[in-house]
Amino acid sequence: ELEVILSDWGFFRCHQSYLIRLEDIQEIVPNSFGQTYDAVLVNGVTVPISRSKTQALREALQNQGVRFLCRKERNYFSL
Repeated sequence: ELEVILSDWGFFRCHQSYLIRLEDIQEIVPNSFGQTYDAVLVNGVTVPISRSKTQALREALQNQGVRFLCRKERNYFSL
């Protein structure tokens, strides 16, 4: 499966329809509905993060040294 092969290259399936490269994530923000999150990529594209993938994405980013901030902060993670 493509997802397994690309995971070795830093890609992550954040949604059923999206496979993104972790290092291309600029910030994580709550979506307009407020119950899930979106990833804003360095090229300005916004990609949804499914509820079932949120914790796995958090762990994958933390493994790369990304520190998550509390909800009161402007962004939800920091490089």
